[in-house]
Amino acid sequence: MKTNSRFLLLEYLYSLQLPNLNQMTFCFWDKVYPDDLAQMLLKQPEVTVLHAKGIRVYTKTYNLSEISDTIIDFAVTMKETMVLSYQDFTYAINDPYYRKDMRELSFASLLMVPFAEETEKITGVAFFYFSEKLYPEDDIIAQINPKSLRKLKDTLIQDEIEALHSEIVKQVYADTALPWVIMSDQRVYLSTPMAKVLGRESGTVSLSEWEKLLKTNGKLNPMKRTELFHSSVEYYAEHKATTKNEPVFAVDYLDQHDLERFTLLFLAYRGWEDKTTWDHIALLSELLPQGCEKPLLYKVNDDTIVFLVSETLDKRLLVKIESRLKDYLFVFLRSGRDFPVKLALRPIVDYLVATNAPSFVLSEYLEYRTKQNEHQYLLEAIRDNRFNIKEYPVCRTADNQRWGTLIKMEVRGAKPTPDFQEFQFNKMMQFLLVNQVEKPIFFLDSLLLKKRSVWNQLKKIGEIYPGAVTLIVTNNFQDVNNANPNYPSILSEYFHRLHQMGITVLVDSTLFSSNLSYQLFPLFEGLAIEDWGLFENELGKTLINFYLNRMKQVIVLKTTANLQHDLIYHLNKPTN
Repeated sequence: MKTNSRFLLLEYLYSLQLPNLNQMTFCFWDKVYPDDLAQMLLKQPEVTVLHAKGIRVYTKTYNLSEISDTIIDFAVTMKETMVLSYQDFTYAINDPYYRKDMRELSFASLLMVPFAEETEKITGVAFFYFSEKLYPEDDIIAQINPKSLRKLKDTLIQDEIEALHSEIVKQVYADTALPWVIMSDQRVYLSTPMAKVLGRESGTVSLSEWEKLLKTNGKLNPMKRTELFHSSVEYYAEHKATTKNEPVFAVDYLDQHDLERFTLLFLAYRGWEDKTTWDHIALLSELLPQGCEKPLLYKVNDDTIVFLVSETLDKRLLVKIESRLKDYLFVFLRSGRDFPVKLALRPIVDYLVATNAPSFVLSEYLEYRTKQNEHQYLLEAIRDNRFNIKEYPVCRTADNQRWGTLIKMEVRGAKPTPDFQEFQFNKMMQFLLVNQVEKPIFFLDSLLLKKRSVWNQLKKIGEIYPGAVTLIVTNNFQDVNNANPNYPSILSEYFHRLHQMGITVLVDSTLFSSNLSYQLFPLFEGLAIEDWGLFENELGKTLINFYLNRMKQVIVLKTTANLQHDLIYHLNKPTN
């Protein structure tokens, strides 16, 4: 976002004159641009975040898939304006800008205002942090309506388009000697000579204006028409013709270098002043040692550049350079030392941009790529409908009588990540609504029990299958041994609520073998264990018998032995 966008946000806040406002965060996504050139260059599956504190405005963007651990996800789920007090945050959820626990921020009340387009799809949310207690009936809440926030989003997008238009004219056409144009579906971009021929001050005209100009200027006969379709066509792709001596390449060309040994320097501006790409290049160039060969220069975005230096720089020198770069994130990687020489560089740069990692650790990067690959697989699985819901009869081992039906959504080739837990839950709930299932049993991670939408669906299923629903609660994404001190009471409250809805609660090993088992013991009816392995050692037998002697049920998900007991159940082959 350009500096003007920061002023637009401050102007909006000033017009509201909100008392006791500490800070405000404005988030939006699914941006729609009016012409196809802007759509091609600017459209990204990302969320834009502007954070105003005092007279300063900070901006950042990150992938839309990363909002699941932030309060943005909560706002999208709720879909309505809400006033929350600091005390309402009883579990960990991150703010959108700093990406840290909301409980680490200083505020008394939070006003959350999601807004939608005409399609009613939520495309943004604003968070207002107040130092005093705020109540739903307060007059200032009426001042902040979704319509005004939609208008602010549209204004910011228009400013972004105008900045793009100006940059195209400035960067691409200033040094072009021929009168020529680039046409999009809405705008026509004029080179400087063309603007002079037409007597125009502006470097852009609308399509309708261009057609009129052609009719009134008979000497304008098109000599050649070229259509460009290339994924890496960007207005900064290669600055061969520039007032500077060094060429700057787009980051798309990063892996086309022919260096055998090199040092990659990643520099990302984190300040609030308006700086250009050449400012960043000049700063880092001054800090490189004398006698160093000119590096290859790459532009990632307005705030981020990459240098490739054709030698392995000393680590002490690089640490010294880092200490002198105020308001910058500086990361260095030396080929053959910090990463294998043949490792692709563009994905590494994408990783540094997405994570803001203060340094490059190969193992962390490889773990990130593994998760990204799994995430991409699941996205494709959603698109291709590769999910398969199966029904497993659950039978008593004593007489093989059917006790219930375990429904599981299986994904071929990948284990679902936390991001897709709710998606799978929603699909299984839809399955239960359209299929009659005998005493349904299904898994649900405790992470999802904080979502209102999940409780609404559990209530609906409980009404359709009264007294017949069994829920196996797991805890795969929370370290219970180092969790929030209030976590046991939060889980206890969840279990009480499930009982009130007539839902039977079982737990898997992530809970019954944790230090929470004592507090939760009276609140669950049984266990779900993977296989008979626990019966193969004395400690396991003691643990299982402890629960059986207290009339707790045990479901064994993988049968490897034959054991008959009235309270032990096993799975048969799926019926579908």
